[in-house]
Amino acid sequence: MKPLKLAIVGCGIAARDLHWPALRQLKRQFEIRALCSRTMKSADALGELVGCNDRSTDYAGILRREDIDAVDLVLPIPLNHDFARNAIRAGKHVLVEKPLAANLRDALALARLARKSPHVVAMVAENIRHRPTLIRLKAMIDRGDIGDAYFSRFDVFISVTHETNKYMKTQWRLNHEYPAGFPVDGGIHNVNAMRFLFGELELARSYAQQINPRIGDIDTLRIDYMAKDSRIPVQLNLCYSARGKRDVCLLVFGTKGTLEMRGNTLTLFRDLKPPRIMEVRDSGGYVEEFRAFHDAIRKGKPNLTDFDEGARDLKTILDAVGNAERITP
Repeated sequence: MKPLKLAIVGCGIAARDLHWPALRQLKRQFEIRALCSRTMKSADALGELVGCNDRSTDYAGILRREDIDAVDLVLPIPLNHDFARNAIRAGKHVLVEKPLAANLRDALALARLARKSPHVVAMVAENIRHRPTLIRLKAMIDRGDIGDAYFSRFDVFISVTHETNKYMKTQWRLNHEYPAGFPVDGGIHNVNAMRFLFGELELARSYAQQINPRIGDIDTLRIDYMAKDSRIPVQLNLCYSARGKRDVCLLVFGTKGTLEMRGNTLTLFRDLKPPRIMEVRDSGGYVEEFRAFHDAIRKGKPNLTDFDEGARDLKTILDAVGNAERITP
């Protein structure tokens, strides 16, 4: 089976540090045929790294090329709608970094267009959905390892500053043209994970704060959801101005035990027993994400993060932002 001929569109941090390390492990599945970016400087920089000499700033030209099967869109969020729409209309398979769009209207429009274009695989690059650690966690819940799940909490405590976070150097994130800033850009991962584990989520209440005005309109968001079918309360605590404490931890409480996911480590806690600690081979889900994209195109396998899923993720997080009670520190 010949590899897919891929154009990477957008040659910044995420393309360099997240997508390229995965693609270099999948050379039988993908051939990087071209690079396209807003400036030749960034296209040249990534081209030197990946060994691709076909570099340009002409996205329309990329879409006209018959030797390109698919595009990998790694762009500022406000550009996703137009670039993904044009790719689908040109008949190119498209993988677009999350969130799908800068607003729900554009996300729903893309989802409708993708449904009308069944010959094109349109996938959101939502790596958390493909993480082996999360998939194993779900299998343990479904198997009943903690009995019946009755509550879950996902904590994200990060300090986003110029000194600690490379994404602070991107002006489109600092001067964001989409709601909330980092809690939407990053929190949509956590929403996707919780929807994967528990199904559709209904908003109960949410609270928003701005601790550091330099990083956006909102940097702290507390959300209480209720899983629609199981009626399990699900809580998200997103804090991007946490000082002195960094932690990303998912907890699921059950009638017979508790599961914790922290990084690539799963821990099962049960009364009167020592914790069972499981280390999972997991590089963030990026390799699995690209493999799923390839297999959806070449083998007709299910597209687990299609544009409909991406729109649902965005609606779920934007509902919380739009209905949040604003708290002034």
